Amino acid sequence: MKTSITLCCFLGLLCSRLAFACELPPDNAYYVNAMQEERALTRDALGRSDQVFIGKVTSIQAGPETPGPGERMSAVEVEIVEALVGTPVAGTALSLSARLHHQIAGCFGNEAFWDDQVEVGGSYIFFVSGGRILSASPPARSWKKLGLSGQRELVLALSKRPDET
Repeated sequence: MKTSITLCCFLGLLCSRLAFACELPPDNAYYVNAMQEERALTRDALGRSDQVFIGKVTSIQAGPETPGPGERMSAVEVEIVEALVGTPVAGTALSLSARLHHQIAGCFGNEAFWDDQVEVGGSYIFFVSGGRILSASPPARSWKKLGLSGQRELVLALSKRPDET
């Protein structure tokens, strides 16, 4: 009797996880299209940003609790490693605001591109407007995402001045 209850609980847990699991795309063409979309989102983020830089999160100070978790703003201290657009200076620290208490989780594509979720010690490419993180992307873990380095190259290419060669 005890074994069957344990088995039922285990199967229930397994089935609940499968219900939320994402299916894998049928072929790699999906990822090529997703990277094209990520390029378009990067161009859009560049247009919305007054600063774009590579930085490392040094600390996070959670803001006061709010009725909705998506409204709670936190202060994120970032050490700038490389300035790409705007006035940030490499080697300086900057305090930014972010809504770290909500999370966008998507199975595929770039549903989480406009996400400001960061962790202490992590390196990201930051798209910032008015002192608020619009998007923060870490290094890609596979060829299937542009991530920090791919977005960096795109930002550099798009922000190149006509007098530069």
